[in-house]
Amino acid sequence: MNVVRASTRTSQCWDAVLGGTAVVVLVALHLLPDSGGVNPVHGWLSEYPLRSVGVGAPYALALLSGNAATVRAGIAMARHGLLRGWAAKALLAVWCLSLLTLTVFLKDPAGSPGTWYGEVHKLSTMVNFASLPALCVLLWWRFRDVPRWRGNARTMGVLAALHVACAVPFVAVFVAHSNDAGVAGTALGLIERGIVAVDIWTIATMTRWSRAVSSAG
Repeated sequence: MNVVRASTRTSQCWDAVLGGTAVVVLVALHLLPDSGGVNPVHGWLSEYPLRSVGVGAPYALALLSGNAATVRAGIAMARHGLLRGWAAKALLAVWCLSLLTLTVFLKDPAGSPGTWYGEVHKLSTMVNFASLPALCVLLWWRFRDVPRWRGNARTMGVLAALHVACAVPFVAVFVAHSNDAGVAGTALGLIERGIVAVDIWTIATMTRWSRAVSSAG
């Protein structure tokens, strides 16, 4: 039993290191002179790799580190019983896969002709923005009437609403004008950063909930 607990603590430490590193790097990029050449209000996060290798490489590594942390946490959630059934597991897996895809396939620079990999990035972004709130809704629906987890389910519902409130206006403009230099004057960059913040909040909340489910079991 002690060996199992020690192994669990070690796994949780690795998750914290990977996820924490991703968050620190993403925040640090915004502290560079001129935000690494990307305006944090108007410029999208996916524009970092387009600026230079020196800025793009840490950004890509941060996304990969965060993805690895989420995969590890997702395995634990499935093992502890929070992600019961194929639908919950599939939604988290799709979120991780879409994050990986939009990391590998870069967006088209604003004002440039569209490319196939830019279209892959666009599709991956939309899937990424849809899959995690869908998982929040599923967890809310599944646990909303369970007295012990009703508060956690309510939190999932609130997070789903925040996701939708941020993602709908972003996706609407992104789909129609992703290659249009004219959208640079909008606040889409700030909205996108809001979505990322809600993503981090969601994964952290699910991780804590999963540990509570494991302890209760």
